[in-house]
Amino acid sequence: MLVSSTINPAHSANIPVAVLSLVNPNDGGVGTERFLVKVEEDWNQMLSVAQNTLRLPHARLILRTHSLDICAGHAVTLSRASWPLLAGLIGEINVMVDEDSQADQTFSARVQEQHEASSELDVEYDGHEHGGHEHEQDEDEHANGFSSEDEGCAPEEEQESESEHDEEHAQDEEEDEPQVKQEEDVITEEPRESHQRPASQTTVQRPVKYEASNQRSGSSNLHENEIDSSQASSSQPTPSQEERLILTISYTHPEGEFMHSMFKIRSTATVKSALKGACRTFGLDVARASLMLVVAGDNEVELLSDCAEGETLGQVGAVGGSSFVIFMEDE
Repeated sequence: MLVSSTINPAHSANIPVAVLSLVNPNDGGVGTERFLVKVEEDWNQMLSVAQNTLRLPHARLILRTHSLDICAGHAVTLSRASWPLLAGLIGEINVMVDEDSQADQTFSARVQEQHEASSELDVEYDGHEHGGHEHEQDEDEHANGFSSEDEGCAPEEEQESESEHDEEHAQDEEEDEPQVKQEEDVITEEPRESHQRPASQTTVQRPVKYEASNQRSGSSNLHENEIDSSQASSSQPTPSQEERLILTISYTHPEGEFMHSMFKIRSTATVKSALKGACRTFGLDVARASLMLVVAGDNEVELLSDCAEGETLGQVGAVGGSSFVIFMEDE
């Protein structure tokens, strides 16, 4: 743009600058404050300059101008395709905020929406950094049946009764040794059914003494194996239709800022729900955003797979630890 000095009109220079102003259509389209900014040939960079200058980092902006003779004095909207051809000729840029982008939301409103989104969509941040070790310690102590504070604190009378009980138990074991020995022979001489069992049958190993006590109570080996098989089959976990996945969603700002966060969400949730929650977390316009799944290709090359908003996370192939990337429409 050829710029001349008002003090010395003979002095002029071709400088890539323009006058930038924020206009309101309800006020006649006249900007109240004007800024002299550098004109960028790249459309995305020019949008970033306008957003940073006007302090509207998350707003969707519309750039217009009437400084060209072809405009005939009317404000004409600029586009991504025409900008590289006209960037060096434009001396004034009028900026309007797209009403659909809701750029006038306050910070408190954004925080409230993020909280509502996490409640409605069951999107939760990963909590492994907040007290996870204390929770594991409590579970271990509960499984053992005592806490670390109760160790070694039993009264002397209880300790004496325990020692007497151990002595009586040792005498009973000595008296039962001949019978246990005889039952050991019975157990080792059983028919070779274990070699003929189907491969799918679960075999549970027990001490010899435990098996002998079961025979004294009248329980047969066949009944014992049936219990073992039923317990083993009942202990196998069944797949849950409401499985929760821990996913990573990231977004790279045109200025180079990389943002990412971990979400915990059900596999039956839709792609649109996950995208909406992530956009509110990052402060992005969900109307211009799309979600893509990062998949591994040949030779350790990462590929991106489009995700339809109507499909569930499980349908697009997401599993625990999967990564997604957000792309904006104008970037």
